Amino acid sequence: PTTNFQGNPINRLSDFFTLPNNKLKTYSINDYKNLTTFDKKILRLEYKLNTLYNRKFYKNTEAIHDGLTDFMKTSLDNKYGEGNYVVITIGRSLSSIGKVLGYKIGEENVINLPLSNATRFSTPNSIKEIKQTEIEGLKQYLDSVGLTKENIKNSDKKFILTDYCFSGQSLKATKNLFKSDEFFGENSNIFIEDIDNMIPAINNIYNFRDSVRHCLFESKFKPYSFVKRNKDLSKTKDAINTPNQVKKGTRLMWFKLLDNFMSGVKPSSKDLNEIKTKSPFLE
Repeated sequence: PTTNFQGNPINRLSDFFTLPNNKLKTYSINDYKNLTTFDKKILRLEYKLNTLYNRKFYKNTEAIHDGLTDFMKTSLDNKYGEGNYVVITIGRSLSSIGKVLGYKIGEENVINLPLSNATRFSTPNSIKEIKQTEIEGLKQYLDSVGLTKENIKNSDKKFILTDYCFSGQSLKATKNLFKSDEFFGENSNIFIEDIDNMIPAINNIYNFRDSVRHCLFESKFKPYSFVKRNKDLSKTKDAINTPNQVKKGTRLMWFKLLDNFMSGVKPSSKDLNEIKTKSPFLE
């Protein structure tokens, strides 16, 4: 059954407290440093109350975010060199994963691109048919996050597009779009990486990979996305989620993932073993 993030009465106990959104504007490391010790205690209590209904789900969600981003960093470091790449996550599925990855490789090195239904850019003809308003809207967003044609051309870094690839078409289509003459050109240093290929292919984490596949296929992490569904590229700049636009449970998960990193909290061996031996999203 679908997990109920907000409806259980126990979850609403956290509404007796006030989330300090004035300090958590983007859930960045700098935001976290502005929190007082009391702020953090209140937020941790809120999170605990909010997750009492299905604690195992949330613990496993934390563990997957931490474990998967460790695997991503190791894989990309080995292939491209530490500090030599920028990761661009496509759409909502990997948005929160990308946020945690940014804590580990530098927040400036991860960009979340609000893009839905990317498969429509699979062929050169389909790209030629894009409306000019969509091209300009996407370019405006890309410029705002530093992804200009000039910056990419002059950068020594590789730009890695990544997504959950059920078929792989959306990732390839986004690469086609970015390498078109309308954007960065065929010779731009843009590459694609399937998230699944970054998880080591060894037996004792097979079920970890299975759990990741399942939760992404079932869109389990989309409630925690920092971007909205965006099928109209002309509206890309408006497709960013702000704290006052999302549910309290989402904000609490954003805090918890940041708090875990800043506090040095890693999933215990028991948590990881639970994921390895049984997919937490099949219950």
